[in-house]
Amino acid sequence: MKASSDLLLPSRATCGQPFSSISEASVASHAVKKWLIVLTALILGTWLAGGVFLLQHWPSEGRDAPASEPAEKPPAKQMVAGQGPWGQLVYVPIGISPPLELVPELAPAASREVLWRFPNVSSSAFSSLLSEIGLPEALRAELSAAAKLDPETGGFTVRPSRKTVLGLSPEDRSKLYIRLSTFLENADQVKAFRFAGERPEEWFANSTVSQQTKDLVWPLIYRYRGYLFFADLRSIEDSLPSPEERHALLKTLTREATFLARLKLDKNSDVQALVDYWGRGGREKDVRPLIESMANVEGGGVLAVTHLLPQFARQRIYVYPDPPEKGPAVNHDCHWSSFNFFSDVPDDRFCEAAEVARTLDREYYRVYGDYRLGDLALYFSDKDSFIHSCVYIADDVVFTKNGNLSSRPWMLMKLKDMQNFYPSLKPLEVRFYRRKDV
Repeated sequence: MKASSDLLLPSRATCGQPFSSISEASVASHAVKKWLIVLTALILGTWLAGGVFLLQHWPSEGRDAPASEPAEKPPAKQMVAGQGPWGQLVYVPIGISPPLELVPELAPAASREVLWRFPNVSSSAFSSLLSEIGLPEALRAELSAAAKLDPETGGFTVRPSRKTVLGLSPEDRSKLYIRLSTFLENADQVKAFRFAGERPEEWFANSTVSQQTKDLVWPLIYRYRGYLFFADLRSIEDSLPSPEERHALLKTLTREATFLARLKLDKNSDVQALVDYWGRGGREKDVRPLIESMANVEGGGVLAVTHLLPQFARQRIYVYPDPPEKGPAVNHDCHWSSFNFFSDVPDDRFCEAAEVARTLDREYYRVYGDYRLGDLALYFSDKDSFIHSCVYIADDVVFTKNGNLSSRPWMLMKLKDMQNFYPSLKPLEVRFYRRKDV
């Protein structure tokens, strides 16, 4: 250091000034040495203390942040998809929940009574069905004893005790509830809350739900083919600590795991091929300006796929339906959404199952590969009956409206997740269809 070095240089003698005697010079030299030793020790001590402080506090990769200053959460992780005629896509996972005050089916239940209905079964068939489900013998005996003939459904209805409902093991709950969900009369199971994941911690991540409520709900969650389900809200509602806690729970249970899709573009992108793919349905002039402009951005850029979808999907994606009071009480379900994908003005004829079947037969043909934007993906429960339809977008992504509930939005899903969204006793078969005039 220059300042310290200057201190160590001897002073120049002034012209005409005599030097001190030898004995005085020796004393002065000794004093200077002692002072220099002390000064050096002080400087070294300061450096060492500063070094220790920096080692403890300087941020470095892999070093934990101090307990009083938690590390920031990393930005949403992007998933890069394989390339295809649609280009190069990247996905950003998100979760969305509905505005609960506008969702009529989430109002408190009128009754806390639990009913398990088994329609159109005889007494002997009912016993066989319980055995077929694979329930323990003691539970089968309890349900048989509680079963009552139900003339309204032509079968049996069981009114289980609260102790029975809450005491089911996750395995028995899954077996029983999946079977109950095959009967439309069991609304709690048919419309069960569901989330694509393996553990309740994933479903409730970043939730404000209290531990007390988690302790009520988590033992009642059951699993089936990559999904978590919950169907016992009416059994635990009276145990929730406050209306605010109920709101927080519903906000979590209605959460949908979806993602944003973005198209990566740069000067090497095949603009014409991308226009051909994303402009299906006579929309080439609509998508070309965006694709061209983004491809010309210095260093490349990303374009939200929502901007490349037909008007019908573009206006609805990540949006929830209006409540019945604000719109016509029509069945705007998966089929209405799928068959109107290329429509500028939605056609409510597709609210009717018979019209959907007629249109599929007359205006579509089946395809077995090389799927394109706008192809329909239909999920068949048997040879002639399909229970769900959605629209192929690109890669393994579909545009879907799962049912007609106000609590479920129009959104993007992966085909593998869509396959198991609707529980079935046997795997659903997915078939793809293409409009003849597109």
